Parts: sequence; structure tokens; C-alpha cells
Amino acid sequence: MALVFPPLALVAGILSPVPLIFVYLQVGKGAGLAVVAVIFGVLLAVMGPMQAILFLAEYAVLAVIMAETLRLGFSFDRCVGFSASGSTLLSIFLLLVSFSGSEEPLSVFFKKHFEANIQQSLDSLKTMGESAADLAEMKRFADKASETFAVSFPAIIAIGSLITAAINFFLVRFLMVRFHGPSISPPEKFSEWILPEQMVWPLLLSGAAVVLTEGMLDVLGLNVLLVLLVIYFFQGWAIIARFFEIKNVPGILWALALLLILVQPILIGLVIGLGVFDIWIDFRKLKPRPSTGPDDEDQI
Repeated sequence: MALVFPPLALVAGILSPVPLIFVYLQVGKGAGLAVVAVIFGVLLAVMGPMQAILFLAEYAVLAVIMAETLRLGFSFDRCVGFSASGSTLLSIFLLLVSFSGSEEPLSVFFKKHFEANIQQSLDSLKTMGESAADLAEMKRFADKASETFAVSFPAIIAIGSLITAAINFFLVRFLMVRFHGPSISPPEKFSEWILPEQMVWPLLLSGAAVVLTEGMLDVLGLNVLLVLLVIYFFQGWAIIARFFEIKNVPGILWALALLLILVQPILIGLVIGLGVFDIWIDFRKLKPRPSTGPDDEDQI
């Protein structure tokens, strides 16, 4: 049961904004904000200020901003970008305020938390009979990774918000289309979404900062690079979605393909590469077949 609960809790957390967004869009801004306020009050009374503030930062702000941007007919990138940014900025601000009087820097806190979780995993592997040499190699890798994890916590928070916002965007749009028809959905398709070409410059500059600099520039470059890689993953998936649409691939195979990609780091890298190189190679542009008669139709 202990092995099952964390993934279920994670999924429940990611999907928490969906009902808030849906109610907001169904009953209006006033009633939607009232529901958020009631939930915040209940959490404050039952579970204390910490849980109530976490709900506000991680879910409520994201839900309200996304509901409002959807109501205004914003595009996919603006809905996801604005809602994820609001949640990320508030979460980081609250973390900084919480640790403002602490002698321990926030990065040290995250490093210790990461190392504690890694040690639990190593202990579990040890009881399962993993060799001492393999455990020692994993420990060395974990020690190096903990340093990176400690300084990249802003990017980790931002990535979590981006993924949560994207999932909620598609689920809420699916529900709204089911209840109100396709007219409620934004006019553009995700498969046609393209990042501005100028976005490649922050990607290149942040990568150069990680490779060529040290100190604050290195840390800043690492955080920007990690977030941009996730954004380019979205663009790579949009390219794959376009080909799935052309081939009329069933939805269940979409889900299986995405799951396969997410559990294979090499495939994740390939999808990111698709997104990056789409700047120079328009993967979604398919040439029409030559016309052989008046009844032939151009292919998209």
C-alpha cells in the first residue's frame, strides 16, 4: 500500500485544479472565487495554515488564472504560461519568506531532502540484495546530483507548475467540449502550436552559461535551461501529435506513446530535439501530392 499511495497522491495533486477550473467556468467568476475561498477556509481550520497556504500557492492560483484565461479565449501557451507562472512565483515567494529567518539556506534544505530520499532508496536496494559496488556507484552519482538538485529548485517548481497547468488545460478543455460543444474550445489545435523562433536564443545562452561559467551565472543558466527543455518537449510532442492526427491514431495509442516516451530518457531527448530543430526544419509541413486530375484534392 505504501508503494501505491505516493503515485496516487501525486496524480490527485496534479488533477486538483480541474474541478476548480470547471466550476469557475460553469458558474462564473464570483462563485468560482467563493468555492476557492471556502476550500481555503476549511483547510485552514482543519489542517492548519501550512496546508491552506500550499493549496493557495500550488492549486488555487493556477486554477483561477487558467479559468480566467480560458474564459477570455487565450491560446494554449498563454493559458499554461500565465497560470504556471503565477503558481511558480507565489510558491517561490512563500518558500523564501518561510526560510527568511532560518540559518539554513533554502538550497541546503532541498539538498538534505533529496539526499534523505536517495538514502531511503539505497537502503531498500540493499535489502533487496543489490551489490555493494553498484550501491557505491549510485551513491557517488547521487552526491553529484544532489548539488544540481539543490540549486535548481526554482526550475523544478516551475516545471511542476508547467506540467500541472498543461494537463489541467487539456482535461478542462475536454470537459468543456463534452458539455458545451467545440465552440467553447480555443480555435487553434495543440498540434499546430509553434514556439517563436526567438526562443532558441535563451536556450543557447542558458546552455552556454552552464558550460562556460561558474557561480550565479551557472545557476541561473541551469534553471532557465531546464525550464526551456520542458517547453521544447511540449513542442516536440505537438509535432508527434500532428502526425498522429494525420494517421488517425486512436487516443489510447497516444497515451501509450506518451507513457513510453516519459519512461525512456533517450526518447525524451529525441522529442526535445524535434522541438528544437523544428525551428529550422518544419516537421509538420507536408508537401501536397502532384495533382493528376480535376477531382484530386491537395493533401494537408
